[in-house]
Amino acid sequence: MTAMDTSLQGTYAGGAARRGAQRGYTLIEILVVVTLIGIILVIAIPNMRRARVRAHMLEQVRTLRQGVALGRINAIRAGTPVVLGLAAGTGTVFRLWEDSNGNEAYDDGERIVWERQLAGDITIAEDSTRRLHTLADGSKGVLFRRDGVVLASAAGDVGYGAVTLTDGNSNVVRVSIASGTGTVIVEMPDGSGGWTTELRHWRY
Repeated sequence: MTAMDTSLQGTYAGGAARRGAQRGYTLIEILVVVTLIGIILVIAIPNMRRARVRAHMLEQVRTLRQGVALGRINAIRAGTPVVLGLAAGTGTVFRLWEDSNGNEAYDDGERIVWERQLAGDITIAEDSTRRLHTLADGSKGVLFRRDGVVLASAAGDVGYGAVTLTDGNSNVVRVSIASGTGTVIVEMPDGSGGWTTELRHWRY
């Protein structure tokens, strides 16, 4: 075999290899890939929705926690009572203000420490078994005294005052605030008439 024959044979082999590499995917290969993508989506989409529902509710809980923490800190630092208003309803605005005249009601000129609006699809209500502190104007809320003592429950500086947050999927989260310390406990119904701090009984 001459050198030219060897060169031509190599050229033909190289061309065949390139054509093999460029032949594309078979119909079976495409169907396998599409099927795998479909399976992944079937698994992923419900999980993404569940994650969104939980994250949305827990964001509202974090907002309320933040208000409680800021209320106590500001009352001690400013040496003046601070009030967190917790009006019932949907799309409620949480308002935290320095109650400079001590009347437990927001008056023009009093400094607003912090203000946040609850998401429009979340409804807040007073928990009937853990009544909140009643402010002087008849509304519900939490009073942070200048010495750091928290009045959250109807019983004064003992017990718990609590609200429930309900979303569009009928998920309910109870946020309890301890009088005295201001400790916050977050719970969900346990499915048997009680409450649990294990937040796992979600509806989607």
